[in-house]
Amino acid sequence: EADSSRMRWSALIFERSIRRGDTRALVALAKLHLGGMGVTQSTERAASLLHRAVERGDAAAAWALARLHWERRADLVRAYQWFRVAEAKGHPEAPPFAALTEALQPALAAKAEVRAQRWLERNSPEGPPPRADAPEADHNSAAMMTAAARRASMSAAAAATTEELTPD
Repeated sequence: EADSSRMRWSALIFERSIRRGDTRALVALAKLHLGGMGVTQSTERAASLLHRAVERGDAAAAWALARLHWERRADLVRAYQWFRVAEAKGHPEAPPFAALTEALQPALAAKAEVRAQRWLERNSPEGPPPRADAPEADHNSAAMMTAAARRASMSAAAAATTEELTPD
């Protein structure tokens, strides 16, 4: 009972902080909604709050949104997209692209890469960061999909090679 009251109180404080522009409060309230702690459990509300935080430039929110799509919704394309955004925003953990590309067809990984690039173009004042696996002038969708498919194939090949080298 006391924990529930504290969580409800925390949710109210986070909501006030959000109205004042606190991005971290968006992420904290999203976590409460994911767990149903002090608020109604709602994956939709959590995703909405995390998306707002990503729009404000929060790399940790992009990472959390990617995990939500991967773990709660089993939407690997959107998970890949948000991991890519988290990476571009400077999140310190390396995204699990090898695991995702192993589960995705190369065309779907390419679709996710294009979605991430488009989101970054629309929502980053400096635009998307240059990718190491594509030429700098590569801005059209077909070329981006080709580069993303190459990246997905290389990740899958690397994962397969690692499995072959790993003793049972």
